[in-house]
Amino acid sequence: MLTARQFATDLCAKFARDRKRHHDAESWTAVMAETVAQLGEAHGLVAYGHGAGGTQRHREYLWDYTLYADRRDGALPAVVIEHENQHRLGAFRDDFWKILMANAPVRVAIGYCKTADERAGWVEQLNDEAATGVWDASFLGACEDLIALGYWGMLQDGGNFQCWVRPDRGRRWLPYPAHEPQAG
Repeated sequence: MLTARQFATDLCAKFARDRKRHHDAESWTAVMAETVAQLGEAHGLVAYGHGAGGTQRHREYLWDYTLYADRRDGALPAVVIEHENQHRLGAFRDDFWKILMANAPVRVAIGYCKTADERAGWVEQLNDEAATGVWDASFLGACEDLIALGYWGMLQDGGNFQCWVRPDRGRRWLPYPAHEPQAG
């Protein structure tokens, strides 16, 4: 079963490995759709969402991407993913809130800041909001949550996503790993 930590590790490794190919991409959404589909496939999951062709299914089921272990109609997703391209905390917060409404073993919110230095501040603001209890109904004990934040220019400067996970039943997202993954 794919975990939030494994998704984070695989996402960063794949991004570093495919960095040069992404430089010429016409659509970042298509890049991420392909990435999500390939990450899912590597773990025996089938991806649905919008964006790229190939093995990617074009139907969106409430969230930008869903990964299923069971291909039958009516099966519940193993992973739900929201991907926000706008480099604004408000836009990311909307997708983040949406992901918290999902009931899946792994819930992933992917977004982008304007600079690498903004990322920790965004997560700290989300942690502050979570501490107020506003999202208490969304802290399902069986869910693993992941925040993956990139930034404008990470293709050019060798950067990568920085990730945070929410430990089971916790109310704070913590860095994972404790340092930013380096490009490979």
